[in-house]
Amino acid sequence: GNWEWALQAGALFLPFKQYGLYRPLNNKNFNNFIIDLRQQFGAELISEKQALRRIASIKNDLKNIAFIADQSPFPELAEWINFLNQDTPIF
Repeated sequence: GNWEWALQAGALFLPFKQYGLYRPLNNKNFNNFIIDLRQQFGAELISEKQALRRIASIKNDLKNIAFIADQSPFPELAEWINFLNQDTPIF
């Protein structure tokens, strides 16, 4: 994930807080492992279910919020494009 590098670099080098919105994984143990890994340099992950409330609570802070979309959308809800000669679903 390139966004992972960007989130980590932002947390290390930018003078304001980095946040990443994400969709929790079904496996709670693996989900917790991934959260710890992604937050290790100071970024904060916000679950999609907590997004509105958490963003409202930090509305006056200087910040960067990344909407993380590294999962494939449901085929019937996706927009389809040709990417590298492959039909590819996007959000």
